[in-house]
Amino acid sequence: MSSNQAKWSRDGNDLPNIEPHTQAKHQIIQEYITNLIVTLYGTGKYGVTTFTFIDGFSGGGMYRDGDSLWEGSPPRMIKAVREGYRQAKRAYPLDVQFIFIDEKHKHLNCLQDYAMAQAGLEELTDEKEHKLPGEMALLSERCEFLQGKFEDRVDYCINVAKERKGHVFFLLDPFGWTYVSMTSIRKINSLPKVEILYTFMIDGIWRFVKERYENLKSAFQDVLEADGYYDLDELNGLGLDSINPGDRQCYLRNESMRLFRNRGNAERVITFSMIGKQFKDRALYYLIHMSKNHRALEVMKGSFWPINNLQSQYYFEVHGYGFKTVNFYE
Repeated sequence: MSSNQAKWSRDGNDLPNIEPHTQAKHQIIQEYITNLIVTLYGTGKYGVTTFTFIDGFSGGGMYRDGDSLWEGSPPRMIKAVREGYRQAKRAYPLDVQFIFIDEKHKHLNCLQDYAMAQAGLEELTDEKEHKLPGEMALLSERCEFLQGKFEDRVDYCINVAKERKGHVFFLLDPFGWTYVSMTSIRKINSLPKVEILYTFMIDGIWRFVKERYENLKSAFQDVLEADGYYDLDELNGLGLDSINPGDRQCYLRNESMRLFRNRGNAERVITFSMIGKQFKDRALYYLIHMSKNHRALEVMKGSFWPINNLQSQYYFEVHGYGFKTVNFYE
C-alpha cells in the first residue's frame, strides 16, 4: 500500500513497519496468484498463456518486520507467478508482464534499487523481457515501473492489456477511497478477461457518511459515484454507533457490494473484512474482489479461507471471510 503514512527511501534505510492486516493481505495476494496461474495456465491441454498484472499503488516493495524484512506486493506477485508455473508443470510458454505504479519517485526508486535486489529479482529492473534458465525456460517475464497517479495511468494499463489480451489482474491498494474513481473501475471491468482486488477503506466511508465532511462531498458524489448509497437515514435506523452494530456493518458491506455491482459494472463481487482490534466488530477496510470468471471467484474464495480467523457464525453473516487483529495477537 502506497500512502502518506508509508514512506520508503531509495536506499532502503527508511522502510515502513508492516502491520498484521497488511501481512494477511500480502499472503492472500500471493496465495491467490499462485492458484490463479495453476488454475488458468495449467488447465486442460492448453490453458491461458498470457497474463498482465498491474499493481496500481506499489509502494517501495519492502517493509520492516521487527529485525527482519517483509516483502511487499510487487516481489510477492512475481514469486507467486513463478510458483504457479512450477506447480502447473506445463511444457508450453507462459508470457507475463507486470506493471508497477506509484505516485512518488522515492517509492519506485526503493522498489527498483533496493526491494527487487533484496528479493533476488534485480534482473527484472531493466524493464526488458527475461527468461529464466532450466525448468523456468518457458516463462517469459517483464516488469515496467511507472511514476504517477494511478488515475493518470489507468488508460495506458488498459491499452497494454488490450494489446496483450489474455488474463488481466489489477491490484488496487490505495490508502483511501478517494484515490480510485468509479470511472476507472468501469473502464477496467470493460476488459473481457479481467479481475480486480481492491482495498476499499470502508471505515473512511462510514466516517464521511456520519460526519458529512464538506471537503469530501464532491469525491463521494463524483469520484466514487456513491450518491444514493450509504443512506444516513437508514443508518440512523440501525443505531449508528451504539445500537445493532452488526446490522450497521452488514448494511455498509451490502451497500458496498451493490455500489460496485451497479456503478462499477462488476459481475461477481466478494469481500474479505479486515477488522482492527480497536474496532471490535467494525471493518477497517474490505478487500473487494471483482471478476467475470466464475473460476477466478472460486479460487479467490479458496485463497481467503486460510487467512480467515473469524470463528463466530455471527461474523460470517456480517462480514463474510475476514481477519481480526485481536484474534491474531491472541
